[in-house]
Amino acid sequence: MAHSSSDDTASSRSWRRWVAAVVLLVFFGVVMWNVINPYRGQRFEKVPHGDHVHYLPKDRN
Repeated sequence: MAHSSSDDTASSRSWRRWVAAVVLLVFFGVVMWNVINPYRGQRFEKVPHGDHVHYLPKDRN
């Protein structure tokens, strides 16, 4: 039984859609990781502010 060309086209589109979805998901994950954790690996210092404390990276003013 031979495949019709329309089945191959639909299969190709479906495959491309999954690849695009995975690429976008990975990109979104990397962006979110950088947004959530922008100063990873840096030491922090405490800056008292009223009744709470702010934590800032040591190299910031």
